[in-house]
Amino acid sequence: MESRIENLYCTRCGSEFDIIVRRVTGYSGPLHIPNLYCPFCGSRRLIKKQGLFFNRR
Repeated sequence: MESRIENLYCTRCGSEFDIIVRRVTGYSGPLHIPNLYCPFCGSRRLIKKQGLFFNRR
């Protein structure tokens, strides 16, 4: 089972990317990903392109 988080934008380096999360356990509850960071520069200042602030620190 895969979950997609699309249209993420890093406010530090300006990269845009999608994240595909593959579930490997039988857990079927809500998907919580507390430690999202930019794969290019390592910043946690990510926002969704639709204007929803995702994880801004």
